[in-house]
Amino acid sequence: MSYYKYQNYMRLIAECEIKGFSVYFSKDRTPFIMGPKELITDDYINSDERLKRIVDLQYTENIIAEVKRESSYPHLLDAVRQYLEYNDDV
Repeated sequence: MSYYKYQNYMRLIAECEIKGFSVYFSKDRTPFIMGPKELITDDYINSDERLKRIVDLQYTENIIAEVKRESSYPHLLDAVRQYLEYNDDV
């Protein structure tokens, strides 16, 4: 994965964490669906055959865990929070 793509995934995962959203990646390793954690869940994905074919639950779990282990993640999380607050998107 390219450095730019990985950094973009880090920012997206941080934004979702701040907003209380879930994000799921497709089998081609791109973000596919995101939304409120109460609505977008593993059960929701598994309830629809089309989504089950498209979403890669294992990759989603792995990339989110990997990103959150990054030493720079807390700093990115803070920067994204400040950006969202500045833009009133939170």
